[in-house]
Amino acid sequence: MRPATDNEGFGSDTSGTSSYHLTQKQRRILAGLRVSRTNLHPNTRVRYAVSRRAPESFFGSARRPDLTDAAVEACKTARVERGTGPSGVNRDLTRR
Repeated sequence: MRPATDNEGFGSDTSGTSSYHLTQKQRRILAGLRVSRTNLHPNTRVRYAVSRRAPESFFGSARRPDLTDAAVEACKTARVERGTGPSGVNRDLTRR
């Protein structure tokens, strides 16, 4: 058995050119991943702003690493008691 060369089996053929080729679909997906969140619909921006208010008013200036499970559950309970539905509470607490 002969030893493998440096490039053998890692995307190079014998001529030394790369054999990795992206399809158009893969290129579109990668391009979409590189785009920042500036292309959001205006209504989405409003919804994100509204969703951000409730946790900010409950937790104040606490940082995410400082939040405990008990604190998050207390926030959820308080929101439900004020009339927010479970899906609204979950939406407000999801990370964006």
